[in-house]
Amino acid sequence: MALTDAGQRLLEDAGPAVDQALESLKAVKVRRGEVTGRVRLTVPSAAVPLALAPLIPRFVERHPKVEAPA
Repeated sequence: MALTDAGQRLLEDAGPAVDQALESLKAVKVRRGEVTGRVRLTVPSAAVPLALAPLIPRFVERHPKVEAPA
């Protein structure tokens, strides 16, 4: 199965908007005070094993609906 040329263009053009709409729908289904979303960290790579790696599992445990870096 493959997309037609028109389907491929639609996917490329509308894909980001669809992703944003889905994220918005997830956000409105969240209970008040619940932490959700995606975490992006921009830190020096040396900081990851020293400072962040020990914290990420605990953060994910406390906030299971947050997508944390792998």
